[in-house]
Amino acid sequence: MKIKTIYKFLFAGWLLLAMPACIEDKGNYDIQEINGVTIQGISGYLVYLGGPLSITPTLTFSQGEDPESFEYEWHLTASTLSVENRGTLSTERNLNITIGGQGSPINRDGTYYAIYKVTNIKTGVVYYSDIFQISVRNRTETGYIMLNETGENSFDIDLISVFMDTLTQSHRVLEAFGSELPHTSAKPLGLVCHGDIYSPSLQDTLPGGKSSKRYAIWVLSDKLTARVRIEDFHYEPEYNVSSMFLNPPTENIAAQMMSSVSQHSNAMYRDYLYYNGNWYFYNYGGAIMFYYKPINAASSVSEPYKTPPCIYHTHDVGAVIFNETANRFEYHKSSNRELSGTLQNLLKTERMEPGQYFDWENPDYQVITMGNRNVTDGFAVVYNRQSQKYELLTMWINSITSPVPLQLGRVEFPADFDVSAIKDFAYSPSLPYIYCSTEDKLYRVHVSSKLTVEDITAQAVPDGHKISLVKACAYRFPRSGLIAVATYDPSGQVGNNAQLAFYGVTALNGNLTLAKHPAAPTSAGYQIDMKWTGFGKVICLDYKSPS
Repeated sequence: MKIKTIYKFLFAGWLLLAMPACIEDKGNYDIQEINGVTIQGISGYLVYLGGPLSITPTLTFSQGEDPESFEYEWHLTASTLSVENRGTLSTERNLNITIGGQGSPINRDGTYYAIYKVTNIKTGVVYYSDIFQISVRNRTETGYIMLNETGENSFDIDLISVFMDTLTQSHRVLEAFGSELPHTSAKPLGLVCHGDIYSPSLQDTLPGGKSSKRYAIWVLSDKLTARVRIEDFHYEPEYNVSSMFLNPPTENIAAQMMSSVSQHSNAMYRDYLYYNGNWYFYNYGGAIMFYYKPINAASSVSEPYKTPPCIYHTHDVGAVIFNETANRFEYHKSSNRELSGTLQNLLKTERMEPGQYFDWENPDYQVITMGNRNVTDGFAVVYNRQSQKYELLTMWINSITSPVPLQLGRVEFPADFDVSAIKDFAYSPSLPYIYCSTEDKLYRVHVSSKLTVEDITAQAVPDGHKISLVKACAYRFPRSGLIAVATYDPSGQVGNNAQLAFYGVTALNGNLTLAKHPAAPTSAGYQIDMKWTGFGKVICLDYKSPS
């Protein structure tokens, strides 16, 4: 009986709950409807690393929008079936972010899934959008990379990116990615790109801190010499060059840096760095050697001899530098055979045998500049105090047939040509022409048994522009032989007053003609001029190709 009474009581209670509409409510209950939210206007998105992503969703509120009653969140998810937070993108109503950049959960190209979450903070009820896809592409991965001034003491990096079978300009990528590399109170000096297994990377590393896909972007300024991360230009203090010195310098400033590797190889790379008046050597491939002691030292106990900030280097044999103390060219060996020897062998240079065209040791020589023509050929421009003339010296090192520098020739510049005013020398990698410039003039020098000079400013310099850079695109550039000419308008807006153009060289006479990309039109007829504007005064140019 007792059990039956309990069942009757429960059944009666259930009937009361099940029929509220049939009973007149005499009470003073305050029943409120929930302010519901409907989310629309979000789809899939194709965006670029370093570029913006803006989404303004359409929100419909059942009782009107009350900003103080709602919280918003955009976050990544693991898949199309999960709302788990894999990284918060924003807590604003509308999404306005830069893809990639310092601390961003989106830091490389690929496919990401995201969701929009709206929370009624008064009731705790949560509303979700459909999970949507963000497809990210990195159009700054490969291309012509330039260091340019954006103000009196500031700089940034622009790229003419090779992307989707075309060339597109990526503007101010340090700013776009939110890089913390100091660049708003520093003067730019140079930029170098090449494979480097010890460079910072987002790629998973192998044991020992190595990765087969690492790549270096070195940025030189009067405040710092440091790498930035290849994928997103991220910077941290440990990326500084001082981490690669046995006895780290306190200033951490290199005036020059150059890679002697002919390709963008991660298997072998060699750097020469000019710091505090000395040349240092860095090698990976066969033997690992960080920046240790100056190579311009006769022995481990002697003082380094004085040397200018220019060098002629080869891919895998060595380099020629100039000893200003003894007035002679010296050879730094870095062949695999030498690298297997003692550390002391790697740190010294040696004299060379007398040559056919000029003396390697000449008390009257003053080196104006040295450089590479291509992987094996180099040149030096010197002033001969005795004859009071400028000379072009050409030389050659071949790793197979000649493990020591050989001379190719010596020829004098015309007496009426002021070589002392020249800022840049760009030697065509395969044709007998040198393009050199002052701030106002561009010259073509025809190299033969006699040097002839012609003013070709009108071929590449717009009216009213100054010249900031002339560079021959040789090894590591996809189209060897082009001549890059960067100019700027001094009366224009600083940071937005420059032009960069690439020119082909006419073999017959050395005239410059504006290059096209691609070199021949595609089947669809696509072809563009290789000329761009809208950035700051170009200080340095290289080619970035991590793949």
